[in-house]
Amino acid sequence: MIAVYFSGTGNSRYAAELFAEKMQCKSISIEEQCDFDLLMQEASEIAFFFPIYGSCPPIIMRKFVQIHKKALQGKKLLLFCTQAMASGDGARSLLDELNGISYEVIYAEHFIMPGNICNMRIPALPKAVYRKLTQRKIRKIHADLMRRKYKRKGFHWLSIMLGNAQRIPFQKKEKEYAASIQISDTCIGCKKCIRSCPAGNLFFEDGRVKAKAQCTLCYRCMNGCPQKAITNWIQKPVKKQYRGIFSERIS
Repeated sequence: MIAVYFSGTGNSRYAAELFAEKMQCKSISIEEQCDFDLLMQEASEIAFFFPIYGSCPPIIMRKFVQIHKKALQGKKLLLFCTQAMASGDGARSLLDELNGISYEVIYAEHFIMPGNICNMRIPALPKAVYRKLTQRKIRKIHADLMRRKYKRKGFHWLSIMLGNAQRIPFQKKEKEYAASIQISDTCIGCKKCIRSCPAGNLFFEDGRVKAKAQCTLCYRCMNGCPQKAITNWIQKPVKKQYRGIFSERIS
């Protein structure tokens, strides 16, 4: 088994690494440079961890699965998504990229985590509560897998309906969101956002940070900018940046 993850600001990475530790397997980010086709061909079971926005996995995760789809032929899949609110079928939604191949989903689950959309108010509990809940759920998943007791969260038709109610309107606007990054004059050109962007969407030109039209909506740049100079999707000022699941305060 291997655990493959994409994490915007740390939630999915936290869950993936806990899972890998419990299952005694390797966890690896899709941003790493390695032969993913070989890794997945050699594994009989592959666990995917990813965040959800608008009941959709990030564009970068969907593209990764599309690129490596042949390596997933005949595999047993475990699907895990992190979300701030109910996605309906968030974990299941990654399968929309796997048309044309056969596979078996043996487990699917959702993890509630703090939201990282830093210019929209989302009620949140203390970070320690989310960590404990995640740890408890990982232990439960491990126990289920050891007993071959499988669960598929989000596969009921009602869950799919709830997911579609969010996903369909979101995907109609997704290209617009991917091209909507705005960088204010408060930007000091530190290039921290460029270094952190997993999609290669940001670049430096004529003394300013500029954006292309390929944002994957991971929110790293918005949450990491020391000047709170970047906005996207929801064009409101950034107030409280999300510093990750281990920080005890949001600044």
